[in-house]
Amino acid sequence: MTSRSENKDAKQASFRSWSAAQGITTNGIDYCKIPNRGLGIVAQRHLKAGETLVIVPFSALVTINTVPKAFRKRHEQITTQGLLASFLASSKSIKTTYVPWASTWPTLEDFKASMPICWRQYEKTALTEDMLDETTVDDMPFPPAVSYPGSQSLDAFWDGNPDLNLLQKQRKKLKADWEVVAEAVPNITFETYVHYWLLVNTRTLYFEMPNLKPLPRRDDRIVMCPFIDLFNHNDTGTYVSFLVDADVYNDQTLAMRSMCPTVDTPMTSYSLNVSYPLCRSFTGQLISNGADGFVLENNRWDATPIDHCLMTHLLDTSAEEQLQQAGYLGASNYSLSSDGVCHRTQVAIRAQFLSVDLWLEFIAGRNSNEVGAEQDAQALITGQVLEPYFQEAENALEWLRNPSGAWTELSYGPRKVLIRRWNQIRVLLQQTANGLVAGKGGQTEDSHKPQSTER
Repeated sequence: MTSRSENKDAKQASFRSWSAAQGITTNGIDYCKIPNRGLGIVAQRHLKAGETLVIVPFSALVTINTVPKAFRKRHEQITTQGLLASFLASSKSIKTTYVPWASTWPTLEDFKASMPICWRQYEKTALTEDMLDETTVDDMPFPPAVSYPGSQSLDAFWDGNPDLNLLQKQRKKLKADWEVVAEAVPNITFETYVHYWLLVNTRTLYFEMPNLKPLPRRDDRIVMCPFIDLFNHNDTGTYVSFLVDADVYNDQTLAMRSMCPTVDTPMTSYSLNVSYPLCRSFTGQLISNGADGFVLENNRWDATPIDHCLMTHLLDTSAEEQLQQAGYLGASNYSLSSDGVCHRTQVAIRAQFLSVDLWLEFIAGRNSNEVGAEQDAQALITGQVLEPYFQEAENALEWLRNPSGAWTELSYGPRKVLIRRWNQIRVLLQQTANGLVAGKGGQTEDSHKPQSTER
């Protein structure tokens, strides 16, 4: 009888052989099971800065061009994510060509335990379209980066800024894609499609194919890339980056290079310092918002949005109009990290008590933080952000330890993820409070530029 470990070793050997057959080459790295992190990349030796770690031919990528034209024509008005998911769910290739690679992918059960979009039906035998019902209110205490808490006074604001509600945005996107697929490929079950839709959601790279016109929507410029998709996320370690090097690789391969700050840096595992989509800078808010289905235990770049705290005090006031005109009012405007509140929050806070002239001077960086103004700002940060948000975290943690209503039977897996995240938010709030006491002003060194008000 074959043991589980022997079966796992066989699958890993099969994937390595398959990768080599696709023309994928590696240098000084391999993949393996990492405790509490699933599969990931590990270094086999000291690696030097600038070394090429893995090369993947374009022919091994799964892109929109991998999908047969006839199949694509049956899927008009669908996202690239939705199309690739439909292709994988219905293609015979998944049972032939991609079998070794597919052995490294998360299962549906993995997604049901980690992805908030599935939690409405976590205990059900099979996922159904009811999980996408937009009229159902989520009474589970999700962190604000996932789904903003209900508030009738802020309904108009949330409606005008739909991107703030990641969970609802995901549901609408999945629902729209599924409506196309259900008609185009009627033999695909909803649950099977959800599995591959989430797979594409979590395993793709942002990538623009050279010499091809980019797709109009930025979110559609994605590809699936074997082996490179095994690089894990982390907030520390040696960074890696991917690139197309036309001079060396004749514009036909994707390469992942070490970005070690020093030569001969010892590594136990490589950590890809980015969030979905891959080429974007790593930020705590993105990594902790549920899009990828995990939360890092430790994250020095961690941040949380605080729009829901501030907007209560800004709407229907002269401050709202000031911020709008100056380009400081809009979706995902305000955040808080371990260094304190962002500059945009400082601007919003001061709009509530400074004269317009002094406020504009502050925005321009010509008005230093006078003692009186700084004390007023700290008081508002404490009263409008820290205290209500800390109470929100306390209430959420109490609920998660003693769930009620339809969530009473919710597995400890999802609750554990949320408990971890709310505890992290409490730490961020406490660090900001400590910074205010120490006289640091609670401000991070982020961009001071206003956002465009164009839509």
